Order: sequence, then structure tokens, then C-alpha cells
Amino acid sequence: MSLKKIISGCFSLLCCSGLLFSSGLYAQNKLELLNEPALESHLASKSVLLNTIAHDSGYIAVGERGHIIEWTNPEQWSQFAVPVSVTITDVSKLANGDFVAVGHDAVILLFKQESQEWVKVFDGYSLTDLLITSLGKQIEAQELRLENLPPDASKYDEEYYLEDLQFALEDAQKEKQAGPNKPLLSVITADNGTVFATGAYGTLLQSKDNAQTWEFVNNRIDNESKFHLNAISKDAKGNLFIVGENAVAAKSSDNGESWERMDLPYNGSFFGIETSPNSDHLVAFGLQGHIAVSDDSGENWVLLPKSLSISFLGGTIDESGKAYLVGHGGLIVTFPLTNPENQSIYKHPSGSTFASVMLTSDKQLVLAGQLGIKRWTIGN
Repeated sequence: MSLKKIISGCFSLLCCSGLLFSSGLYAQNKLELLNEPALESHLASKSVLLNTIAHDSGYIAVGERGHIIEWTNPEQWSQFAVPVSVTITDVSKLANGDFVAVGHDAVILLFKQESQEWVKVFDGYSLTDLLITSLGKQIEAQELRLENLPPDASKYDEEYYLEDLQFALEDAQKEKQAGPNKPLLSVITADNGTVFATGAYGTLLQSKDNAQTWEFVNNRIDNESKFHLNAISKDAKGNLFIVGENAVAAKSSDNGESWERMDLPYNGSFFGIETSPNSDHLVAFGLQGHIAVSDDSGENWVLLPKSLSISFLGGTIDESGKAYLVGHGGLIVTFPLTNPENQSIYKHPSGSTFASVMLTSDKQLVLAGQLGIKRWTIGN
């Protein structure tokens, strides 16, 4: 099974890139993976891992089957006890030093430094409850709006919108009976401590108490079609950026209180967006080798000539302003932000798919993906 088959979960609209369902089977199986602790395995560091974050002298890596490991090198790693067995897709550090991780079936896990354990604080059942409550309030407000319209006013559009809300409520109630099916895909902590998680079908969640409790803030982004929000990132100035399906993209300059749409030069899906630590450059990447670059914090974008037709799944930008992108087939593309068309292409000897990349202080790559986590020097 390819890496993207695992991480795409219930993404039906991404099948054009060879992605398939994986989490939709949960509701059909007797085993409730949201309540089944991850199994301890001596192969956890070699299983599918999707994202990493620096921690102490090593890294925390998250991935399939609820695996969360602390990794320093291939011989020095340990597996955390995790209360769920669903795929974990991303991890972020909180303002108070704790960690938050998100994954399939809308699971959110919190790691408290004081207790050194992961606990589940949110899942797809909680998400559905939030959605039902939110839709109920919207329906009440729309019914009141209709009642207060002038007698001679046209009610067609307002009645149509009310029907849409009522249908959405019915769907949410059915989903509650069938079980969760919406993966969360990315999580970030804003400069003011607010935590945001993005996911399938336009899901945008916010927490203002270090990931303890969550609320819907989907309506802050212009995304009426509920396209998947695949990734969220933050630059050195505190600006937040989201990219997703069908070129949906947004920027916030006020810690996520408001968002403005960005116009990307490719109408397909973007799986990630990376920010430069020392400039206003951004790199967005995604389906079939498409890469878009901005040098002014997302105001304007340029689509680079395609060097590869693989999908890029992860990336990073170093202090010198050099971008590194990874994806299918072990391929790695690097380029300077000042001359992004000057690209170099490398291939990891494993040929496996990588979903994320980080750089060590000595310029080695830390790659996480289909065969676990690896350290590699480009060209070796």
C-alpha cells in the first residue's frame, strides 16, 4: 500500500493521484480504533511515519496505527504509549511546551510534559457534536432572518440556504450514527498561543486553552465548497497560511481571527506550504509535481516549470534560503529561493515515498515516510 493511500483517509476527490480510502472502514469494523491503544512494536520506527518535529536531542515522529515515537538515530528510539490506533498525521509544539497531535477520525492527542503521556482530548464524535450544534444555531438564525424579511422581499435565496443547512444537519446526524470519518491533517500553534487544526471537508478547528477544548471556525475561510484543508504553517512574522484541495488557499495576519484568500497559479490540490525563516518567501507544493513560489508573503505567486510528475508531500526551507521537497519514489528536489528554477534532483537509495523532511545542524536530512524515519546526506 502506498503512503498516500494511508494518509488520504476518506479523500474521494484525491483519487486522481492514485489515492484510496483507508479510514472509511472503521465504522464497518467491530474494532473501535479510537478506543484501542496503539500496539507496541519493535518495528514502529520502520512503519509508515508522516511527520516529525524536533524534540530535545532528537525528534518526535507520528504515523500509522497510532504510532508516535521519540527518535534520535536508527539504534536509539522509543515508542510512546498512545490511547488510539488510528493514523496520526501531524504534531506541533504548544506555547506551554506540551505537544499536540492530530489524525484520522478527527482525533486530537495532547502530550503533557509533566505526566510524559499522550491523552485523547477530542475525536470524530466530538467533531460531529460540534457540527450539529453549529448547524442548529445557523438554522435558528436563518429562520429568524426569513421571518423578519419585508413582505415584498424575495425569499428564494434565503429559503435555498436554509434547506442547505437542514440537509447538512441531517447528514451530520447520520454521521453520528455511522461513526467518525473525517481526518485532521495539520496542526499549528499561532504566536498568541491559539492552536489551529485543519482537515477534510473544510474542517478548521481552534483552541485557545492549549488544545484542551476546541471550536469550529470553518466560516472564517472563504471555502463554500468545503474543499479539504491539507496543511497549515506559520512564518517568522507570525502570519498563518493554509493550502488545500482545488487550490483553496488563505492567509491570516492576526493569529487566525480573520483570513483572506490567496490566488494560487494552479487549480489542483496542494499538500503543503513552507515558509522561509529569514525572508517573505513561501513554497506551496502538491499534486503531479506542481510547485508555486511567492516572495511577498503570498500576495503574488509564480508557478515553476515542472521538473517531475510525482506529487510532493513534504518540505522544508533552511536558514540559507534553500528549499527541500520530498514525495513519491524517494525523489528529493532542492532549489534556492532566489533562483527557484535552478533545481537539483536526488533519489534516496530506498526509493520509498517520503511525507516530510527536516534538516539537522550538520545539513543531514531527516526523512519520514513509507519505510519509517531515516537520516541521509544528499548525494550519498
